[in-house]
Amino acid sequence: MMKHIKLFLFSILLIATSRLVFAVELKLHEGDNIERHREITDAAYKKHYASFDLKQLRAENLDEYAERVFSGVEKPFRENYSKVVLVDAIENDQIVGFALFLREHQSLQKDEFYLELIAVDPAFEGHGIGAKLTESIKIFEPQTHAILLQTRKLNIRAGDLYRRLGFVECSEAIEWEEGAEEFWGFKKVYQ
Repeated sequence: MMKHIKLFLFSILLIATSRLVFAVELKLHEGDNIERHREITDAAYKKHYASFDLKQLRAENLDEYAERVFSGVEKPFRENYSKVVLVDAIENDQIVGFALFLREHQSLQKDEFYLELIAVDPAFEGHGIGAKLTESIKIFEPQTHAILLQTRKLNIRAGDLYRRLGFVECSEAIEWEEGAEEFWGFKKVYQ
């Protein structure tokens, strides 16, 4: 009997910890230090792209690919801060994820933002942080009319998330002509 009670309590503990919810706060990034963002990007890309063919990523290794992806954050952040909105997901005073939105992009109209990069620390995945970050621009820029973004077709998980959030496929959101067939473009319009 005691063995069954212990097993029952252990089962409850497993269920409770598997549904752990983080108290994440979304904040506009302050300052110019984005090293934690680099660490998160590196860890997330190494986890999620490890099984992908490096030839499809046009990279020698995942470190190179993650660095190339992160340069898409670093360059606009450093060169013209007024054209970006960097939203951090904070848990216990630590950045656990982020989303970088561009105010200006080749396909944007007035009050539209381009989600250039989103990444969540793998230790904090599975708790809705990515979903919150994807639409976080609405909190800080309430006049937002639309969000555009692109993701690799290899990244089925991301494509599924964007569709669940109400984004629809939109070719105008794809940034590059060369290799465009490797990407999905998405757009969500708000009323």
